[in-house]
Amino acid sequence: MTGWRMGWAVAPVPVVKAMDTIQSQETSCPSSVSQAALVAALTGPQECVAEMRAQFAARRELTCGLLKQIPNVKLPVPDGAFYAFFDVSAYFGKTFGGTVVADSLSFCNALLEQAHVNLVPGVAFGAEGFVRMSFATGRETIEAGIARLKDWLTTGQ
Repeated sequence: MTGWRMGWAVAPVPVVKAMDTIQSQETSCPSSVSQAALVAALTGPQECVAEMRAQFAARRELTCGLLKQIPNVKLPVPDGAFYAFFDVSAYFGKTFGGTVVADSLSFCNALLEQAHVNLVPGVAFGAEGFVRMSFATGRETIEAGIARLKDWLTTGQ
């Protein structure tokens, strides 16, 4: 369950054992509120699930369409979740508002400070050169954020 830090996995035994080794201390003992929310989500009405899937699919299409209009941004289309994870490494070594962008962290810091758009550096996921953007928000926010990103990349140098 997104946001509630609840979920499960179905996998072969060796994979589950490896997951347990890595995650056991981070994912055990979810709060009673999260547990109650999980029961309600699994036993309650399911119509909202199809509605939200359609909304997220539309947001993904909007996000991908807008990001693909930005020069030198390479975007693999996401298959799941509500994040776009895209390559901005073509902008490394360039100066934005007096700040030289050297990596995904300096890219995100400069973007936040100068254009007020918050992305997550790919280095946090072991993927230097990439940044992550959430599209779990309204259409207007997505459009405004990507417009600021595009403007910053095309005129902020």
